[in-house]
Amino acid sequence: MRGWLRVDEALANLPSNPDLYCLSAKVFAEAGDIARAEEGFKKAYDLGCRRREIFDGWVDVLQRREDWREVARIAVIAEEQVQSCQFQLLRDKALMWLGDQAARSGDFINAEQQYRTALDSIKIATRQYNFRADRAQLWQLNETLIVRWLGVVRMVWPPDGGGLKQYFNACLNATIKYRSSNVQIVLTAINLGNEWIDKLIRRGVTTSGAKDAKIFGEKLARVKNALGTRSFSRMNARIGVEEQLVKLGDKLSKVTNKVN
Repeated sequence: MRGWLRVDEALANLPSNPDLYCLSAKVFAEAGDIARAEEGFKKAYDLGCRRREIFDGWVDVLQRREDWREVARIAVIAEEQVQSCQFQLLRDKALMWLGDQAARSGDFINAEQQYRTALDSIKIATRQYNFRADRAQLWQLNETLIVRWLGVVRMVWPPDGGGLKQYFNACLNATIKYRSSNVQIVLTAINLGNEWIDKLIRRGVTTSGAKDAKIFGEKLARVKNALGTRSFSRMNARIGVEEQLVKLGDKLSKVTNKVN
Protein backbone atom coordinates (compact mmCIF):
# COMPACT_ATOMS: atom_id res chain seq x y z
CA MET A 1 0.00 0.00 0.00
CA ARG A 2 2.84 2.40 0.88
CA GLY A 3 4.41 1.77 -2.51
CA TRP A 4 1.17 2.66 -4.27
CA LEU A 5 0.88 5.84 -2.22
CA ARG A 6 4.37 6.82 -3.26
CA VAL A 7 3.50 6.19 -6.90
CA ASP A 8 0.39 8.34 -6.61
CA GLU A 9 2.40 11.06 -4.90
CA ALA A 10 5.04 11.03 -7.65
CA LEU A 11 2.37 11.21 -10.35
CA ALA A 12 0.75 14.16 -8.57
CA ASN A 13 4.08 15.99 -8.50
CA LEU A 14 4.99 15.16 -12.12
CA PRO A 15 1.65 14.79 -13.94
CA SER A 16 3.15 15.28 -17.42
CA ASN A 17 6.04 12.83 -17.19
CA PRO A 18 5.41 9.91 -19.60
CA ASP A 19 8.32 7.84 -18.22
CA LEU A 20 6.85 8.03 -14.74
CA TYR A 21 3.46 6.87 -15.99
CA CYS A 22 5.13 3.96 -17.80
CA LEU A 23 7.03 3.02 -14.63
CA SER A 24 3.92 3.28 -12.48
CA ALA A 25 1.95 1.16 -14.97
CA LYS A 26 4.54 -1.61 -14.66
CA VAL A 27 4.32 -1.42 -10.86
CA PHE A 28 0.53 -1.73 -10.98
CA ALA A 29 0.76 -4.58 -13.47
CA GLU A 30 3.12 -6.54 -11.22
CA ALA A 31 0.76 -5.92 -8.32
CA GLY A 32 -2.18 -7.24 -10.33
CA ASP A 33 -4.03 -3.95 -10.65
CA ILE A 34 -4.79 -4.39 -14.35
CA ALA A 35 -7.13 -1.41 -14.64
CA ARG A 36 -4.60 1.09 -13.26
CA ALA A 37 -1.78 -0.50 -15.24
CA GLU A 38 -3.73 -0.13 -18.47
CA GLU A 39 -4.59 3.44 -17.57
CA GLY A 40 -0.92 4.19 -16.91
CA PHE A 41 0.31 2.77 -20.21
CA LYS A 42 -2.35 4.70 -22.11
CA LYS A 43 -1.44 7.92 -20.32
CA ALA A 44 2.26 7.40 -21.06
CA TYR A 45 1.44 6.89 -24.73
CA ASP A 46 -0.79 9.96 -24.83
CA LEU A 47 2.06 11.98 -23.33
CA GLY A 48 4.41 10.89 -26.12
CA CYS A 49 6.16 7.76 -24.87
CA ARG A 50 6.91 5.44 -27.81
CA ARG A 51 9.44 3.04 -26.27
CA ARG A 52 8.96 -0.64 -26.86
CA GLU A 53 8.56 -1.39 -23.15
CA ILE A 54 5.33 0.60 -23.00
CA PHE A 55 3.81 -1.51 -25.76
CA ASP A 56 5.10 -4.77 -24.27
CA GLY A 57 3.49 -3.91 -20.94
CA TRP A 58 0.30 -2.55 -22.48
CA VAL A 59 -0.51 -5.60 -24.59
CA ASP A 60 0.43 -7.86 -21.67
CA VAL A 61 -2.24 -6.39 -19.41
CA LEU A 62 -4.76 -6.46 -22.26
CA GLN A 63 -4.04 -10.14 -22.80
CA ARG A 64 -4.56 -10.82 -19.11
CA ARG A 65 -8.15 -9.65 -19.39
CA GLU A 66 -8.52 -11.28 -22.82
CA ASP A 67 -9.49 -8.10 -24.63
CA TRP A 68 -8.38 -9.44 -28.00
CA ARG A 69 -9.88 -6.61 -30.04
CA GLU A 70 -7.89 -4.04 -28.05
CA VAL A 71 -4.78 -6.24 -28.20
CA ALA A 72 -5.05 -6.21 -31.99
CA ARG A 73 -5.50 -2.43 -32.05
CA ILE A 74 -2.53 -1.67 -29.81
CA ALA A 75 -0.36 -4.24 -31.60
CA VAL A 76 -0.94 -2.37 -34.87
CA ILE A 77 0.20 0.89 -33.26
CA ALA A 78 3.21 -0.84 -31.68
CA GLU A 79 4.27 -2.47 -34.96
CA GLU A 80 4.10 0.89 -36.72
CA GLN A 81 6.23 2.53 -34.01
CA VAL A 82 8.94 -0.07 -33.40
CA GLN A 83 8.81 -2.14 -36.61
CA SER A 84 8.84 -5.49 -34.82
CA CYS A 85 7.41 -8.65 -36.31
CA GLN A 86 6.48 -9.78 -32.80
CA PHE A 87 3.74 -7.18 -32.67
CA GLN A 88 2.59 -8.23 -36.14
CA LEU A 89 2.34 -11.79 -34.86
CA LEU A 90 0.52 -10.65 -31.74
CA ARG A 91 -2.02 -8.71 -33.78
CA ASP A 92 -2.74 -11.70 -36.02
CA LYS A 93 -2.97 -14.04 -33.03
CA ALA A 94 -5.45 -11.66 -31.42
CA LEU A 95 -7.57 -11.80 -34.59
CA MET A 96 -7.34 -15.59 -34.45
CA TRP A 97 -8.51 -15.59 -30.83
CA LEU A 98 -11.42 -13.31 -31.81
CA GLY A 99 -12.25 -15.84 -34.50
CA ASP A 100 -12.07 -18.65 -31.96
CA GLN A 101 -14.48 -16.80 -29.68
CA ALA A 102 -16.91 -16.25 -32.55
CA ALA A 103 -16.68 -19.88 -33.66
CA ARG A 104 -17.34 -21.16 -30.13
CA SER A 105 -20.48 -19.01 -29.96
CA GLY A 106 -21.67 -20.29 -33.34
CA ASP A 107 -21.02 -17.04 -35.22
CA PHE A 108 -19.17 -18.73 -38.07
CA ILE A 109 -19.50 -15.83 -40.51
CA ASN A 110 -17.73 -13.48 -38.10
CA ALA A 111 -15.14 -16.15 -37.32
CA GLU A 112 -14.45 -16.61 -41.04
CA GLN A 113 -13.91 -12.86 -41.43
CA GLN A 114 -11.51 -12.69 -38.47
CA TYR A 115 -9.42 -15.63 -39.69
CA ARG A 116 -9.36 -14.30 -43.25
CA THR A 117 -8.30 -10.84 -42.07
CA ALA A 118 -5.42 -12.39 -40.13
CA LEU A 119 -4.39 -14.47 -43.14
CA ASP A 120 -4.39 -11.40 -45.40
CA SER A 121 -2.26 -9.59 -42.81
CA ILE A 122 0.27 -12.42 -42.65
CA LYS A 123 0.48 -12.49 -46.43
CA ILE A 124 1.66 -8.87 -46.35
CA ALA A 125 4.00 -9.46 -43.40
CA THR A 126 5.86 -12.27 -45.16
CA ARG A 127 6.91 -9.74 -47.78
CA GLN A 128 7.95 -7.21 -45.15
CA TYR A 129 9.99 -9.29 -42.68
CA ASN A 130 13.05 -11.23 -43.80
CA PHE A 131 14.57 -12.46 -40.53
CA ARG A 132 14.42 -16.26 -40.62
CA ALA A 133 12.96 -16.69 -37.13
CA ASP A 134 10.25 -14.10 -37.82
CA ARG A 135 9.29 -15.77 -41.07
CA ALA A 136 9.19 -19.21 -39.46
CA GLN A 137 6.72 -17.93 -36.86
CA LEU A 138 4.63 -16.19 -39.51
CA TRP A 139 4.36 -19.33 -41.63
CA GLN A 140 3.58 -21.48 -38.60
CA LEU A 141 0.75 -19.16 -37.62
CA ASN A 142 -0.38 -19.06 -41.24
CA GLU A 143 -0.86 -22.83 -41.35
CA THR A 144 -2.73 -22.79 -38.03
CA LEU A 145 -5.05 -20.06 -39.27
CA ILE A 146 -5.73 -21.85 -42.56
CA VAL A 147 -6.95 -24.94 -40.73
CA ARG A 148 -9.26 -22.81 -38.57
CA TRP A 149 -10.42 -20.77 -41.56
CA LEU A 150 -11.32 -23.82 -43.64
CA GLY A 151 -13.11 -25.28 -40.63
CA VAL A 152 -15.51 -22.34 -40.36
CA VAL A 153 -15.85 -22.04 -44.15
CA ARG A 154 -17.12 -25.60 -44.02
CA MET A 155 -19.65 -24.58 -41.37
CA VAL A 156 -20.83 -21.53 -43.33
CA TRP A 157 -21.01 -23.42 -46.63
CA PRO A 158 -21.36 -27.16 -45.87
CA PRO A 159 -20.13 -29.19 -48.88
CA ASP A 160 -23.01 -31.60 -48.45
CA GLY A 161 -25.54 -28.79 -48.14
CA GLY A 162 -25.09 -26.76 -51.30
CA GLY A 163 -21.73 -25.22 -50.43
CA LEU A 164 -19.58 -27.65 -52.39
CA LYS A 165 -18.33 -25.03 -54.87
CA GLN A 166 -17.51 -22.51 -52.12
CA TYR A 167 -15.55 -25.01 -50.05
CA PHE A 168 -13.72 -26.30 -53.12
CA ASN A 169 -12.74 -22.72 -53.97
CA ALA A 170 -11.61 -22.06 -50.38
CA CYS A 171 -9.30 -25.10 -50.45
CA LEU A 172 -7.78 -23.87 -53.72
CA ASN A 173 -7.27 -20.39 -52.25
CA ALA A 174 -5.63 -21.88 -49.15
CA THR A 175 -2.88 -23.21 -51.40
CA ILE A 176 -2.70 -20.41 -53.98
CA LYS A 177 -3.48 -17.21 -52.09
CA TYR A 178 -2.38 -18.15 -48.58
CA ARG A 179 0.44 -20.46 -49.70
CA SER A 180 -0.34 -23.43 -47.49
CA SER A 181 2.11 -26.32 -47.72
CA ASN A 182 -0.43 -28.82 -46.39
CA VAL A 183 -0.80 -31.44 -49.10
CA GLN A 184 -3.94 -32.80 -47.42
CA ILE A 185 -5.71 -29.57 -48.37
CA VAL A 186 -4.75 -30.18 -52.02
CA LEU A 187 -6.12 -33.71 -51.84
CA THR A 188 -9.34 -32.40 -50.29
CA ALA A 189 -9.63 -29.86 -53.11
CA ILE A 190 -9.18 -32.62 -55.70
CA ASN A 191 -11.92 -34.75 -54.13
CA LEU A 192 -14.27 -31.78 -53.87
CA GLY A 193 -13.50 -30.74 -57.44
CA ASN A 194 -14.34 -34.18 -58.78
CA GLU A 195 -17.57 -34.25 -56.80
CA TRP A 196 -18.53 -30.76 -57.99
CA ILE A 197 -17.80 -31.44 -61.67
CA ASP A 198 -19.69 -34.76 -61.58
CA LYS A 199 -22.75 -33.03 -60.12
CA LEU A 200 -22.48 -30.28 -62.72
CA ILE A 201 -22.39 -32.79 -65.56
CA ARG A 202 -25.39 -34.70 -64.16
CA ARG A 203 -27.46 -31.51 -63.92
CA GLY A 204 -26.38 -30.24 -67.31
CA VAL A 205 -23.64 -27.74 -67.97
CA THR A 206 -24.81 -24.12 -68.06
CA THR A 207 -22.87 -21.07 -69.21
CA SER A 208 -22.37 -20.10 -65.57
CA GLY A 209 -21.14 -23.58 -64.68
CA ALA A 210 -18.70 -23.53 -67.59
CA LYS A 211 -17.29 -20.19 -66.43
CA ASP A 212 -16.79 -21.58 -62.95
CA ALA A 213 -15.07 -24.63 -64.44
CA LYS A 214 -12.69 -22.40 -66.38
CA ILE A 215 -11.78 -20.39 -63.28
CA PHE A 216 -11.24 -23.54 -61.23
CA GLY A 217 -9.13 -25.01 -64.03
CA GLU A 218 -6.85 -21.97 -63.98
CA LYS A 219 -6.52 -22.22 -60.20
CA LEU A 220 -5.69 -25.93 -60.43
CA ALA A 221 -2.85 -25.11 -62.80
CA ARG A 222 -1.46 -22.69 -60.20
CA VAL A 223 -1.78 -25.35 -57.50
CA LYS A 224 0.19 -27.75 -59.71
CA ASN A 225 2.93 -25.14 -60.10
CA ALA A 226 3.00 -24.65 -56.33
CA LEU A 227 3.68 -28.34 -55.81
CA GLY A 228 7.04 -27.95 -57.47
CA THR A 229 8.11 -24.71 -55.80
CA ARG A 230 7.29 -25.21 -52.12
CA SER A 231 7.99 -27.64 -49.32
CA PHE A 232 5.59 -30.14 -50.87
CA SER A 233 8.57 -31.46 -52.85
CA ARG A 234 10.40 -32.30 -49.61
CA MET A 235 7.52 -34.29 -48.13
CA ASN A 236 7.27 -37.20 -50.57
CA ALA A 237 3.67 -36.04 -50.77
CA ARG A 238 3.60 -35.19 -54.45
CA ILE A 239 3.35 -38.82 -55.54
CA GLY A 240 0.10 -39.19 -57.44
CA VAL A 241 -1.14 -35.70 -56.53
CA GLU A 242 0.07 -34.06 -59.73
CA GLU A 243 -1.52 -36.82 -61.79
CA GLN A 244 -4.84 -36.33 -59.99
CA LEU A 245 -4.63 -32.58 -60.60
CA VAL A 246 -4.06 -33.15 -64.31
CA LYS A 247 -7.04 -35.51 -64.54
CA LEU A 248 -9.31 -33.05 -62.75
CA GLY A 249 -8.01 -30.23 -64.96
CA ASP A 250 -8.89 -32.27 -68.05
CA LYS A 251 -12.43 -32.83 -66.76
CA LEU A 252 -12.85 -29.11 -66.14
CA SER A 253 -11.54 -28.31 -69.64
CA LYS A 254 -14.04 -30.67 -71.25
CA VAL A 255 -16.90 -28.97 -69.40
CA THR A 256 -15.66 -25.55 -70.51
CA ASN A 257 -15.38 -26.70 -74.14
CA LYS A 258 -18.96 -27.98 -74.13
CA VAL A 259 -20.28 -24.44 -73.93
CA ASN A 260 -17.60 -22.60 -75.98
